[in-house]
Amino acid sequence: MEACRSLHDVLQRIFVKEDRRKLEAIHQTFLSRTDELDDILGNGTS
Repeated sequence: MEACRSLHDVLQRIFVKEDRRKLEAIHQTFLSRTDELDDILGNGTS
């Protein structure tokens, strides 16, 4: 999850709307995929 935190930190420094939108989409996809993997591996909190 360090990658998620790092990407979140980068997002806080991006001011160009198009770049920010693209990085937010990547961030959301990454979070969703890691949640899916946690569920598959039985590590999810749900």
